Order: sequence, then structure tokens, then C-alpha cells
Amino acid sequence: MPDDNSNEEWRYSAESPIFTSAMRNSPPSTERLPWTRYWSPRRTRDHGTSSEFFEDPQSLFGKHLHPQTKTLPEITPEAGLLVLCGEPGLGKTTELELLRESLTASPGDKERLIHLKAREFGSFLDMQGYFADQPAWQTWLTGGESLTILLDGLDEGLIRMPELIPGLRRHLENKPTERLRLVLSCRSFEWPEAEGEQLASLWKREENAQFIFELEPLRREDARFAATHRKHDGDKFLEAVHRADVASLASRPITLFFLLEEFRGNEFQATSRRQLYKNGCRRLCDEHKINPERARLLRRFSREECTTDEKVDAASKLACGLLLGGKHSFWFPASSESPLPSDNVCHVTDLIDGGLLRGSVVEQILGAGVFTALGRDCFGFTHQTFAECLAGLALAQLPLAQLRTLLCATDPANGIEYVVPQLAELAAWVAGDHSGFFSHLIDVDPAALLRSGVAFAESAQKAKLVERILDLAGKKQFFDETEYWRFWRDLGHPGLARQLIDALKDPHRHAMVRRVAIDIAEACRLPELVPTLFDILKSQNENRDFRSSVADALCACMPDDRLAELEPLARGEVVGCG
Repeated sequence: MPDDNSNEEWRYSAESPIFTSAMRNSPPSTERLPWTRYWSPRRTRDHGTSSEFFEDPQSLFGKHLHPQTKTLPEITPEAGLLVLCGEPGLGKTTELELLRESLTASPGDKERLIHLKAREFGSFLDMQGYFADQPAWQTWLTGGESLTILLDGLDEGLIRMPELIPGLRRHLENKPTERLRLVLSCRSFEWPEAEGEQLASLWKREENAQFIFELEPLRREDARFAATHRKHDGDKFLEAVHRADVASLASRPITLFFLLEEFRGNEFQATSRRQLYKNGCRRLCDEHKINPERARLLRRFSREECTTDEKVDAASKLACGLLLGGKHSFWFPASSESPLPSDNVCHVTDLIDGGLLRGSVVEQILGAGVFTALGRDCFGFTHQTFAECLAGLALAQLPLAQLRTLLCATDPANGIEYVVPQLAELAAWVAGDHSGFFSHLIDVDPAALLRSGVAFAESAQKAKLVERILDLAGKKQFFDETEYWRFWRDLGHPGLARQLIDALKDPHRHAMVRRVAIDIAEACRLPELVPTLFDILKSQNENRDFRSSVADALCACMPDDRLAELEPLARGEVVGCG
């Protein structure tokens, strides 16, 4: 290999020692700290905790608030199916990696474990072939040994393999599943409930036994520890989190680290999820400025210096190639003799030859922290959300008609347009930066729009979105699923209280309309709703469950200086709310 001063051209390979060494240095957003993470059964989880710090279940208050919460080792079965769900950036992959490390540390377990990432397979046939090639698989089938399979990023696999879960069920059927432990990780929104139940039926389990768990947010002490670890004052950091009302961001590992990067002078430079990811991805694309190891690596990659904008643009186009093409990685060969990988890769040289990318920019960007080496000259993004954020930046520059062609489809049976399910997260990112597409999604798929984080949308847009959600709820086409809870607070706008009062005061409105309205009211904590909520509680015409939800919303909406007005409720003097 030539030295730094050599004029000889040198192309890097994902297998080169200097490359793999640098890629092992995790970027700040993927740093692992010694946190204790907690999981709750999906069916009985208190969704009200999902947008704040998680109350420590070991504390005096937390043990009563979260009695079913456990750590990953406590919920991992000896045999059976375990599904680990969670929101993007919450830490599912890190938890699965820690489980792998603990299992391989046990004598004999390393030989009986298969760990794979769903995004690395182009078809289920490829995955079947991978299983067949593993000695642990053959030993499990014929030798009477137990086997553990850890499958990470199921949601990413579903983009290319929609039949992944049914395929797994067929492949495992009539095999010794009583000796199989299958652990899957998946984004909460993407887990296919019905198909998952069919997969779970391969194992005998007790009635009402839980096999789907949700990863809870970080605790306050976790955020304080991270801040201290980064040489900040932990208490001042938490005070700033409270002032800026960004607990929902500080309670998730990826956005917590982004917040710490934005923390200057006891304040944050950016406080929205969207802007944090944009800033974070931009910082990772230009990581050679803060990571000396990568700086040395990048100098070997390319002699030409590129601007940060050029790097972000190149990363955004690579993200589009992966997500829109349904590819698991992109291939940038070190030489003309490099072996061609499977068909399910994006060929970077095609993008360069087509004039979409410059080779010198690609050579620099692949060493940045936003990417990871997958081997055989293939690369991917270190986190799926990075790819979605970057691709959204590029696609937001396109006209509405083209976005509809790329991200939406039409049901031939009824002519109804909808967002392609596998591209829902990407569509949400695009909508946040494209007002025309935002308005279009209000009409065709408001649920997908919610996922974009609408906190900084125009008030008129939010009002239209709320109106559409309540309208669909009245038609039984939109439900108050717990997954939407963390998005409700983003709907706050000056006219929201009037919209919700109109829905709540009409006892003839569909029950689902009023339930969704109550959930939004509780999440947004609107003091203007206090009189209306009190009136509902005093009414004897409402059912007990609904009035109990109203009581929760009332407690959330009541201003601190009026808490004494809740005393009758606490004493049980308001009938039917206990």
C-alpha cells in the first residue's frame, strides 16, 4: 500500500484492515453506554409513558407503575418465539447485540447460535440457503441440540421480502421447534400481528402468554449518565431538557446523543426530531472533522477534498437508491476483479456512470460514520432512520406528481390511493419538507403523515390533519392505537381546543371519535378543555371506561396553579371515575 505522499492511485476495499478498524469506531450516535434497558408486554403496556422518560421500575413508585416490566434476560425464553419491538432509534439492535454477546459467552452456546440481519438478504430463498449452510442449523435438525436464531431488523427485511413471516413459518413447520429459540427485532409499526400469531403457533405456550415486548424509553438517570459521560453537567442538561420540552428526544439513544451534540451554553441549538436527525446526519457525513481515525482513513480514500454539502447530497442519493430500489446494500468495487455480489444490491458505479454521483465524493463519504462496511465491497447505513432522513432530503426536491409515483400506489379494486407500506417512514420524512405532499397525505394516508413529526407544520395544516383524523375515526377507519400516542402532542395549534371541544360535547358522535379526541387532549395538555372535561365527568350518561379516560385527560390538562380543583376527584366524590 502506498504511503500518504505517494502519487500512486489507491482504491480502498471493505476488507482492508485500516477500513475495518476505522468502521469499528462507532460514531457518537451509536455509542454504547452501560444502561439497563426495560421491556414491557405489548398488550398491557401503558402507552402514556412513550413520550417521556421511563420511570425507573426499581424505584418505589416505578415498581407499582410498571409491575410487568422486565429486562431482556428475564423475558428471553429457553425455547419459543420472542418479538422485540420498539420505535426507530430506541436501541433494539444494541439490545439484540448484547443478548448475542451474553449467549456466546456461555460454554457451548456459540456453536448453537445463528445471528443475522434481515436487510442482508434479497429473498427468503437466500435466507433459507444461509440457514442450510450453518453447522448449527444442521446440528439442530439432526443432533438433538437446541438452537437460537437472532434475526435483527425484520422491518427492513419486509421491504424486500413481504412474505418473510409466512416464509419463516413454512420453513420451520415440521421441524423440532421445541428446541428452537427465535428472537426477532422489528419496528413497532411494522410488526404484522396476524402473521406473527401464525408464526407463534409453532410453539406450545400458556394461554395469554406474552411473546411481543416493547422496548421502553431511557430513564432520567440514563440521560444524566450520558451527559456526564460527555463531560456535561448532568443536572443542567436535564434542566435544559425540561425547559425545551424535549424529553421525548432525550429518552431515545440516537436523539439523546444528537441533543448532546447540540447542547451549548446550557441550551440546545435544535430541538425538533427532524432537525436533530438532519443535523446529526450532516455531522456524521462530515465526521472526519471530529474523528482523527476516520480522517486518516479518508485521506487514503481520495485526494480530492469535498464540501459537506456534496457529501450529504451523495449520501442522500445513495439512500434513495437503497430504499426506492428495495436493495439491502450498495456495491462499490475496489477493482474490476472484485466478485459481483447478489442481484439485490445497488451498483454505485451505475450511478456514477449515469452522472448522478461523482466517484471522488463516494470515495470520501463511505468512510463517514453514517455508513457501515458489510463486506465484499458492500456498504449500508449504520441506522435505517439515517437512510430515511437523507433520502427524504433528496426526494423533497421533486414535484408532487413524481412523489406520488414513487411513494404511493392505487388499489385497483376501489381506486383508493395509499402510501406503499414499505415506504411509509420514508414518505413521512418527505412530507415534513414538502408542503404539497403533506397536504396530499392528509387526504390519502394521514396515519403515515403523523409519523413525520408534525410539530413544526403550519397551524392550518395541523387543523386539517386533526379534522381528517376525527372524520376517519367516525367512519371506523382510524383507531386510537397505542402506537400513535407519541405523535398526538405534535398536533397542538391555536384552534385545537375548539376542535376537540366540538367532538367531545356531542354525545352522538361515534365513540371512537371521542376517544381519539380525549387521547389528543391528554397528550397536548390543553387547559381550555378543563370545563368540558369536568362536565363530562359529572354526567351520568357516559360509560365508566370513557369517564375514566376523561379523568386522566383532566389531570393532564389542569394547570399547576389549579390542582386543588382535582381534590373531589381524588376523594372519589366524582362518581364513576375510580
